[in-house]
Amino acid sequence: ALAGLCAILFAAMAMGMGASDATSLWRALTKKPERDMDTQPAIVGVPALASRPVANAGLLEGVMRLLGHKPKEVIEPIVYTEEDGFEDGERGFFNAVENSETANRQRPIVPRVLEGLFKLVETLFEVQIRPDSAPVWHDSVRFYRIERERPQGGAELLGQFYLDPYARPGKRPGAWMDVVRSRWQRPDLQQTTATLQTPVAHLVCNFSSPLVQPDGQVRPALLTHDDVVTLFHEFGHGLHHMLTQVDEMAVAGISGVEWDAVELPSQFMENFCWEWSVLSRLTAHVDSGESLPRPLFDRMLAARNFQSGLQTLRQVEFALLDMRIHTEAEAPARIQALIDQVRDEVSVNPPPAFNRFQHSFSHIFAGGYSAGYYSYKWAELLSADAFAAFEEEGVFNPETGQRFRREILEAGGSRPAMDSFKAFRGREPNIDALLRHQGMAG
Repeated sequence: ALAGLCAILFAAMAMGMGASDATSLWRALTKKPERDMDTQPAIVGVPALASRPVANAGLLEGVMRLLGHKPKEVIEPIVYTEEDGFEDGERGFFNAVENSETANRQRPIVPRVLEGLFKLVETLFEVQIRPDSAPVWHDSVRFYRIERERPQGGAELLGQFYLDPYARPGKRPGAWMDVVRSRWQRPDLQQTTATLQTPVAHLVCNFSSPLVQPDGQVRPALLTHDDVVTLFHEFGHGLHHMLTQVDEMAVAGISGVEWDAVELPSQFMENFCWEWSVLSRLTAHVDSGESLPRPLFDRMLAARNFQSGLQTLRQVEFALLDMRIHTEAEAPARIQALIDQVRDEVSVNPPPAFNRFQHSFSHIFAGGYSAGYYSYKWAELLSADAFAAFEEEGVFNPETGQRFRREILEAGGSRPAMDSFKAFRGREPNIDALLRHQGMAG
């Protein structure tokens, strides 16, 4: 429920509430609860909204009424023109820049992107990523190891991963990180010298494959910017799994991490894909080798947050519906009436009356997000606030990177995620960076 509040504060900004008012509202509603011995134990470090789910629906409805000080009918549409960097035929597309001929010619190539990604990780987290050998299930799959130099000399193996980047017939679509094995101090090997089991991961994507041309030359695989973001996202999950220093398997790496915090490292890594100092090193013209032009990057930034307010309200709608379904006893008998109420309060452009979106809301009925859809927005808040530390201290600052590795990545599920975040940031998370990153605050 906590990130549902975060999304609502986003909506506050979208509907005209100032940043200071939205922040004040955030602080007022995230006051820690007193312990109630007769009902439930206090949840340390978790705001009141998340710790008392039974009261969430009514509270969120009150928040939305409070934010409704700007009537929906006075919200002006945003019209983008050529002056905003969009050419005829591109206007109105959320990812307009990806559809331009220039953007297609400037797409990143896989070897350059991997080189830049590995270099970034090595710089920030004081590790080395090297090719390794292992049996693989396809010729395009690669195997790597992550090491760290020991103070006394020599390399310490931290983890290994398979990278399966390309689509092929019969391969499951999508992108994901999965666990092959976890870090574990094995009790069954106490009589040997190698008692520590190091983690191994699968990193799987479905990018376009390299193209073999008629003359036999292999043209490198090209990526869209969305592909690059996907790769960084999954690699963030992989780092969370592989860089852990927890030896108890049940809480090592991603294991035991709260549902609404497990996306922090992955969404955190996405932020680097929107930094010019990073992206300029990842891209290369497939023919000339030139990096992405700065004017094209600026157009990508302009397109990034197109209709972000509406997208946020959409997430608010889904999160409120999910929360009310799981907190109101009579909800199963009045699903349509419930969603109509939510849309009446939240939606700027409601769907037609015959719409039955809830019939296919698989996230909460079959996707594991029951009473947890809010976690999408809460993870965005955590990742934005974490990345803000790098904006403040330097995108390539190794001291900041080592602190993130130590307090977030290495800690895994060995302590509450809020404690890990506060250990990294020195405070509880706030919404300011998220509003700024999505173009709703300066």
